Amino acid sequence: MCCSYRACLIHEEDAAALGDAMMTARILATGDIDVDAVAALVDDDATVLAGDEARAAEVRTVTDSSVGVFGALVVFVGLAVISALVIVGSTFRILLGRRAAELALLRTVGATSVQVRRLVLSEAAAIGLIGGVVGAAIGFAGSAALVEIARSAGLVDAPFVSSPIGLAASIALAILGSVVAALPAAREASRASPVQSLTNARSSESRPVRLGARLALAGVLSFTAIAAAAGGTLIARTDEFMGLGLAALSGILLFVALVAVGPFLIRSAARLLRPAAVRSAPIRLTLANARRASRRTASMTTVLTLGVGLTAALTVGVAGATEDARLDLERNFPTEALILTSDVSDPESFAQELAAHPAIEARVGETEILIDPAVGSSLESLRTAVQDAVDVGTVVYWASDVREGIEQVILIGQVVGSSMIGVTLFVALIGVLVTLALSVAERRQELALLRALGLSRSAPRRSVAAEAALAALVGAVLGTLVGVVYGLLALRVLGMAAGPPPIIALAALVVGVVVAALLAATIPMRTASRVPPAIGLAAR
Repeated sequence: MCCSYRACLIHEEDAAALGDAMMTARILATGDIDVDAVAALVDDDATVLAGDEARAAEVRTVTDSSVGVFGALVVFVGLAVISALVIVGSTFRILLGRRAAELALLRTVGATSVQVRRLVLSEAAAIGLIGGVVGAAIGFAGSAALVEIARSAGLVDAPFVSSPIGLAASIALAILGSVVAALPAAREASRASPVQSLTNARSSESRPVRLGARLALAGVLSFTAIAAAAGGTLIARTDEFMGLGLAALSGILLFVALVAVGPFLIRSAARLLRPAAVRSAPIRLTLANARRASRRTASMTTVLTLGVGLTAALTVGVAGATEDARLDLERNFPTEALILTSDVSDPESFAQELAAHPAIEARVGETEILIDPAVGSSLESLRTAVQDAVDVGTVVYWASDVREGIEQVILIGQVVGSSMIGVTLFVALIGVLVTLALSVAERRQELALLRALGLSRSAPRRSVAAEAALAALVGAVLGTLVGVVYGLLALRVLGMAAGPPPIIALAALVVGVVVAALLAATIPMRTASRVPPAIGLAAR
């Protein structure tokens, strides 16, 4: 064998002994070596690189891997931020609707629309500052704890490193995001007429929604998302990273389209479920309220759709990656063990010697010896027999070890992905809790009046539960469908085998989300059941 760090030449007997397992070799040698001359001596399917070229290729590989991981983190964080912005925007819209008379009174005493808008945006910036500082502190402490746990487990050696610029950027992002999310509500509040201070201002949630413009926007975004997905599939043949980027962009565009068309979906779902609620007054009340305040219910639905969609895509992707790894292992590793050795001049005789052992069944390939356990023997006895038969310097690859390594890599990816998706689901459930709590506060007089007219104490509780179930069911079903599509798209972009989706796991996901939404609605349900009827009579 004659190689250098700048070029490499391997004797044909050594190459035959190493077989297909030989991928790259680096051996330092003295003297000048002509890389072109070495390349002319090897087969066409071999690549000879100079040292500088090899180092540059390694840097590109590491950089591409880091960029891929960073890109995935950016996508997940971006989607979580979008979910939070949807919740913030809905919260401001509901709160400012309740403060419509107050804002109109400000207009009456001389405040301009610009001043009202500035007041609302200042409140949004203050809330964003508080949330950003608290979130940055939690993220800083959590990151330090995770790094320390990873170091204790021996997974990483690098110490925890923090960046003041990163912390400041996260706080600035929280402030900017809160202000942007509050812009529509601030613009609507600035249009309050001074006359509204003398009347019962109508809630902004019950005002008509311009579905025509929303449907047009959703149509344009959906068409762009489909084009991006198709382009990603084609580009992935030559640039896998760019293909994944276009697929992620497609998903983000589709989610924004769902946000735009959310009220229409809620109204359609309420209309479809109306026949099933003929005998239940609380459910009829819920469906009527969903049609009247579709934007409020849609805000819960869209964030749940995002969380469920990401979870479903991860579930489909993990199932496909596992199946692809299994098929690849069966195709490239058809036996329980593979022996690579350069100390055997007659592989066939060595295979016969191995096969003489009662626990081993061996056969000779072109450049390696393939072995399986004999009939009636176990893998443990096979391992013992092989280790006793081979000499030092002989490498034995076990299929079980390869399989375990692949499963561990998939498991690590699943855990990391689930952790990031869990944040999105947590944000979605917090959004359900906050939105329902504000809904109960906004409908306090309405619920009290219904109680005064004879509605039972449990009816408001069932009505709030039905609203949570409606939002969760629509979000879970829609998110599962979208997640399955994008999970299969990701597998196609990565060139992996896409088997049938795991139906049982996806069904369990839908049921789990509905149950979690009902649990998140527990506090608003209790609050709704405790509204005294006297409040409704006093208001009238």
